[in-house]
Amino acid sequence: MADTWVELTAVRPLKEALKSPRGVPRSRFALVFGKKRVNLYIGSGKALDGCDKIISEYTLGISGLFSTPIRLVHERFVPYQTHSGSDCDASELGRRLYALLESRTEGQILTCDLTPGRTGELFALTLRAHCLENIAVPREIG
Repeated sequence: MADTWVELTAVRPLKEALKSPRGVPRSRFALVFGKKRVNLYIGSGKALDGCDKIISEYTLGISGLFSTPIRLVHERFVPYQTHSGSDCDASELGRRLYALLESRTEGQILTCDLTPGRTGELFALTLRAHCLENIAVPREIG
């Protein structure tokens, strides 16, 4: 058994930006023949700003029997708007750091201190702990 000291730090934004859908989602399709792609829409392949891009690919054929080198690509663009969410919850962040420390420690935690900090738009929480751990490495004697 040995005394060990552990320091864990978590950093996250002070305010979390939340996304909520707005408007009507748009779709476009393409076919892929081997390595050649044929777009079935007019315009460039550039993603639309302010949208989440969701890509689904489907291989043509019969599942379990055969497949072809032809794929159908479905691209969905879901527009969203962002708004500021809730403030950083320091107590929840502290509980997560403590749970991480418990999962990594083979022994007992003797003392534990949390130190909050702020840098610009970021919130940092540092956990410092003094532990009594089993540091022995099992070895087989031949």
